[in-house]
Amino acid sequence: MPAGGVPRPFGVHVEIGRQGHGDKGYRESPVRAGWLQCPAVGNAFLVITYVFGVAMFAMGLFLIGRRDFPAWMKGVWLWPLARVTPRVTHLQGWAALAVGTSVMAMGLGALLQNTTGGILVAVGIACYLLGAVLFVYSTYLSRRAAG
Repeated sequence: MPAGGVPRPFGVHVEIGRQGHGDKGYRESPVRAGWLQCPAVGNAFLVITYVFGVAMFAMGLFLIGRRDFPAWMKGVWLWPLARVTPRVTHLQGWAALAVGTSVMAMGLGALLQNTTGGILVAVGIACYLLGAVLFVYSTYLSRRAAG
């Protein structure tokens, strides 16, 4: 262990909580990113995530209800899908609903503290995993039916 009491794994200088270990010859970055720590940036990011989550949720409801993609969604918009059937579209709708719920739950979990926020983040992770599984399964069904 070095003289300052700071562990040095692999010879790397480790500074714990700016304890004033002095300048070790490291140059500070010329780019200042202090604006990233502004509370308005976090709020803007949360608004963007809520808009995305609501859009995904709404698209999921649309796909579940209609069992068909909108007419303007052709070609590259349906890229991983080979053959779109009502069942595939229905599963894609549930996947979008799950991912939209995940995004909104995680965003709300970032605002709330303690147990409630932790539960919301756990629900968000579970919804995301469910959405990913449904997406992969519906893509598999689409490609299996095509081949």
